[in-house]
Amino acid sequence: MQAPIYLKIIYNCSYFCYRIWLYDYITHIVTFVFQTFIIMSCVIAVSVNFSTFLVIGKTSPVTYQVLGHLKTCLVLGFGYTLLHDPFTERNIIGILVAVFGMGLYSYFCTQENKKKLVVDPPLSSQVNFFTNFLT
Repeated sequence: MQAPIYLKIIYNCSYFCYRIWLYDYITHIVTFVFQTFIIMSCVIAVSVNFSTFLVIGKTSPVTYQVLGHLKTCLVLGFGYTLLHDPFTERNIIGILVAVFGMGLYSYFCTQENKKKLVVDPPLSSQVNFFTNFLT
């Protein structure tokens, strides 16, 4: 519930700081478009923070870090394809190692989850066992 409060505080502070510091230099930029970009930036920041809590809550902090590395690889890949940034051999090897590590992490996580299902049966089967045992 703090996000709307932060949004209002950041919006108001940035708007007034911008007006005070740059008023003499750029007075024509404080328009509807400028205010829209400030609001969009705040909404995106709140969304990123919210999604961080969702990912960590549903998975683990290690998975969140792996997703961060995936994001970095995607940013580098899109930079190469869209902006034609040059790739060095070091960049390519680093991305391949990161993707390989993400694949290994996913594989071992799924193997661990399968083992947990075999070792820890669902609660409903345990309840059925005890009810059948007692009767």
